[in-house]
Amino acid sequence: MLKDKNTLVGIALIALTTLLFFFYLKNRPAVVAPPTEALSSKDSAHAPIQADAIATTAVQTATIADTARSSNAGWVANQGNEEKLTMVENSLMKVYFSNKGGRISKIELKEHESYKETKVILFDQANSKFGFNLGDANTQDLIFDQEGNATVIKDKDLATIKFHVHKGNETFQQVYTLTGNSYLIDYKIAHNGGTAKNLTINWSEVVKQQEADVTRERMYSSIYYLDPNEKNIQYLSLSETEEKNVDKGFRWISFKQQFFNSLLIAKNGFKQGKMKSYFMKDDTAYVKKYSTELQIEGTTADLQFYIGPNSYNLLKQLDFGGEKLIPLSPDFVLMRWTKVFNEYFIIPLFNFLSQFFSNYGIIILIMTLFIKTLLLPLSYKTFKLGVATKVLQPELNEIRKKYGDDQQKFAQEQMKVMSAAGVSQMSGCLPALLQVPLLIAMVNFFPASIELRHESFLWAKDLSTFDSIGTLPFNIPLFGNHISLFTILMTITQIGMTWYMQKNQPSSPMADQMKYMTYFMPVMLMFMFNGFPAAMTYYYLLQNVISMAQQFLVTKYFISEEAVRAEIEAHKKTPKKKSAFQQKMDDIMAQAEEAKKVQQNSKKK
Repeated sequence: MLKDKNTLVGIALIALTTLLFFFYLKNRPAVVAPPTEALSSKDSAHAPIQADAIATTAVQTATIADTARSSNAGWVANQGNEEKLTMVENSLMKVYFSNKGGRISKIELKEHESYKETKVILFDQANSKFGFNLGDANTQDLIFDQEGNATVIKDKDLATIKFHVHKGNETFQQVYTLTGNSYLIDYKIAHNGGTAKNLTINWSEVVKQQEADVTRERMYSSIYYLDPNEKNIQYLSLSETEEKNVDKGFRWISFKQQFFNSLLIAKNGFKQGKMKSYFMKDDTAYVKKYSTELQIEGTTADLQFYIGPNSYNLLKQLDFGGEKLIPLSPDFVLMRWTKVFNEYFIIPLFNFLSQFFSNYGIIILIMTLFIKTLLLPLSYKTFKLGVATKVLQPELNEIRKKYGDDQQKFAQEQMKVMSAAGVSQMSGCLPALLQVPLLIAMVNFFPASIELRHESFLWAKDLSTFDSIGTLPFNIPLFGNHISLFTILMTITQIGMTWYMQKNQPSSPMADQMKYMTYFMPVMLMFMFNGFPAAMTYYYLLQNVISMAQQFLVTKYFISEEAVRAEIEAHKKTPKKKSAFQQKMDDIMAQAEEAKKVQQNSKKK
């Protein structure tokens, strides 16, 4: 155990930073807004969507009553008054189009299922609104003429669906183009003959739950948009209701969920937008409610939809900046740089191993073994420091007996002994500090990896969420109302590793006090990790087990206690000049000792 004052302060700061970081990652309480409306609007075309209005409707043909068409302000279609759905299917999704509004009615993702084991449905007309404001009407209320029929497309084949409606010489046209193997949908708009100078889109949605843990799903769900420079991604609050007016323009906007999103790209950018993300913590009938009013300069637009999974690899390949939606680091300045570990090390390694193994539990095991082997030179220094401290234990015990409870004097003398022996206490702290950024990167990697979604391993049915082995009849703050077995095992091994590292360390009153803290930390982490994805707690469990195995094997077979003792004795005979850091520490300790003597003398007087 390292026992000088500065080391203890450093350990305390590291512990505090770790606690704050993991507390930041836990679900934060939402600020419940007073309005009862889900989404604000200016007219009926952009009316609020209520949570109880969500429903899944069958594909059907309906007759639009004359009373409903009276609000269409003269806009007409030549093909009749019936709503018809057309389905275009490629290898990844089924896209349903409705001639009412000339819009996408819903999209079914063929390779993904919700927690209810049904296909993931996005952009569903039953709980979303999408239309253009024409001044006297909104396109979502109009019946359009349609060109293009239901079809199945493969590979690089194309399918085009066209919608148009007119009022005298004024026309509004929408054209959708799909390819056989992509989540992208090209979308072109043309409004001719009208008086409007810009296109205005009203888009709102009640986001339905896709994941078993709606609390965590909400933590990763909000409205995101990309700045015009395409470097910085912005988003509305993840934990409370927020409304924002963006007047500086943006490239695209996304209605994001944890693992899926509906994203609209404007080739020439959006001119401005009004956005609102809303939810109430206690209403779990939905994830979030989104509302936007988007303005595009001019009366024609070249757009694209991306409606699909939040896959880092896929979004990176599509090259529109969508990979920025994947949170690879904490979103505060001091920690953002840690995403480089994910971008250039963790994700490439994960992708490489995925080519050879289909079981993600095995992939995580191999990744952990590789990382721990890579970091072994750093860990070796820590192990060697432990052996050196054990060798110096008789001398340190003598110092403790001599100075008793005078911790300041004990620390000063301990530093002298270890310095004379050539043992650097920093050689044990720095390796641990250097591994923290990598751990932070991994903490962000696992919850964001859609590849782990619905992948089972051992008793965990889904590595992307917690591995519950039992439910409690009550809720424990931070811990929750379930029991994660990987988290329990992680905690046990962490306590075991702490005991193993401390059993041969010299004791002192201050060191004994620090032992309580080192045992308290695993318990705190247990509360924080209980709601984390099973992949994360499994990884941490592996870290502990492999670390204990490395320390046992290295100290038993590769670090000789006699060799370390001989090295210490040789260093004592040929002392080296103190480093600037060591000299500074000695000066600080001497000043502290002098100040203590002055204080004691003043008390005697």
